[in-house]
Amino acid sequence: MHTLLHRVYLLFLLIALASLAAGAPPGRAQTSGASPSQVAWPLHTEYQFGQYILFQAAPGAEIAAQQANLYLQVQGERNTRVIPAVKNSASAWEVNYDVHTHPIRAYSVIIYWFEAQSSDGQKIETQRGSLAYIDNRFEWQSRAQGIFEVHWYEGDEAFAQLLLDTAQQGLENAQQILPLSPPDRVQIYAYANGRHMREAIQLAGEDWVAAHTSPDMAVMVLSLPPTPEQRLEIERQIPHELMHILVYQRVTTAYTRLPMWLSEGLASIAELYPNPDYLAMINSAQVKDTMLPMESLCSAFPRDASGAYLAYAQATSFTRFLYRTYGSQGLDNLLQAYQDGLGCTRGVEVTFGSTLAQIERDWLKDAFGENPVSGAVSNLTPWLVLSGAVLLVPLVVILLNAAGALRRGQKENQPKE
Repeated sequence: MHTLLHRVYLLFLLIALASLAAGAPPGRAQTSGASPSQVAWPLHTEYQFGQYILFQAAPGAEIAAQQANLYLQVQGERNTRVIPAVKNSASAWEVNYDVHTHPIRAYSVIIYWFEAQSSDGQKIETQRGSLAYIDNRFEWQSRAQGIFEVHWYEGDEAFAQLLLDTAQQGLENAQQILPLSPPDRVQIYAYANGRHMREAIQLAGEDWVAAHTSPDMAVMVLSLPPTPEQRLEIERQIPHELMHILVYQRVTTAYTRLPMWLSEGLASIAELYPNPDYLAMINSAQVKDTMLPMESLCSAFPRDASGAYLAYAQATSFTRFLYRTYGSQGLDNLLQAYQDGLGCTRGVEVTFGSTLAQIERDWLKDAFGENPVSGAVSNLTPWLVLSGAVLLVPLVVILLNAAGALRRGQKENQPKE
């Protein structure tokens, strides 16, 4: 009896296990919301940088897909791009993606796949493919050392080694300013032509831009023409762009909320060869009374070259003043305030216990020896002169009238002969 019950129990147990392995009770069809079936269709990509990317998937003969879409996940983007695919003459699904119309960031990694639907309504999904969208207009050479990997197409191995050595020196210099940890890998792309560099990062018309960084990807692109100033540019550009990457590692997604003057100021004071023109520029602006209020540099810098250079010069001087006054810990506390979500002016106030405007006055006094009172009087001088000129006219008229009256009185009082 016990043996029979034991056998019946085992039979029910086997039936239950079989149902679980099938994933659903017998006779229940796959619902429309179920995950698509995975298929191993061959994937292919080819592209011309800045023009197009061709994505293809060749379905197997056993599945007749009626329609298909391409899914793109571009590095650094939250939203997935979905593009309808078309079937070509070889019965492969493809998308000829227009990068000129719908830009994709240079040097980003693109994850892509196709999803199709068969005639019976079944959804089919291919495996994921990966494409590194590198500027293929040039034949890049590469060299790595430590966390840095440099890529160049004009120059020799000594040039590449100089880039690597400068990157390491820049890292050490930045870590003396702030306790920052680098990413596992930093990519450096050195262009021999500024126009080609700006084309790559889609900054046409901004000829004053010499370098650019995508800090979330730990990628920097530089313009380093073979000129006598090349080494000085290397010592400026690489530490500058590296600091952007290091600060991103510190604050991650809060990076876009940092004040522009702080982000660019930190990068500038990290340069191994500071820009010698900045001091002359802010001195000239101070004399001409064209200094930009620091609060106006919280969210953006001017787009024109002269305004942008002045903004960079002020940000550099102001941030260096903060570093000298409050030290490395003070700057790190300021970064933490912005990571916590505080705004530009509020972050300064909470961190240093003083308003941005007051610290700006302290900076100007330190940099130019400017007394706030004398500075205010100096700013009012043109108005005082104008007011004096306006008041002088009626005063002159009154004096002339009085003099005339006096002369007439004297004539009347003269004795007649």
